[in-house]
Amino acid sequence: MKHLFWIFCWLVATPLLAQNDDPTGAISLTATAMSSYTSLAASGCGSTIYNLGASTNSATPAATSGTMANDAWFQFTAVAEVAKIKVCSPTTFDAAIEVWNNGVTGSPLGAANVGGSGAKEYLCVSGLTIGTNYKVRVGRVSGTGAGTFSILYEHLDRKST
Repeated sequence: MKHLFWIFCWLVATPLLAQNDDPTGAISLTATAMSSYTSLAASGCGSTIYNLGASTNSATPAATSGTMANDAWFQFTAVAEVAKIKVCSPTTFDAAIEVWNNGVTGSPLGAANVGGSGAKEYLCVSGLTIGTNYKVRVGRVSGTGAGTFSILYEHLDRKST
């Protein structure tokens, strides 16, 4: 009976863990308004913790991202022409961020990998079309394996500037 319980847990948990392992299963990010242009610098992040993916998608990483492994995918609908994506508290890995068009074709619209292992990464992307969906790729730059992080999508609230 004990073995049946563990098999059941594995069957239930496996699809949940791999939900955003590729662009088609991307988790939606909710827009958070920045209060001013000064908050374009690195600041706090969301409180939801996500896991790195179990495998790596075949999308070609941007030059600044290096070789990405164990990527996880997110998506957002642009509510402004500028978006800031922040990845915080990566556990024992060097995180990189890429923003792609919704079809994940061509090259990324932007990429960032400057923080090093365990450091916060952030990326501002401009020229977005309001109402259009975009994909966000977060991955491990070197090595492979598990890791956790939080992520936040922000936009500039023009009414408050």
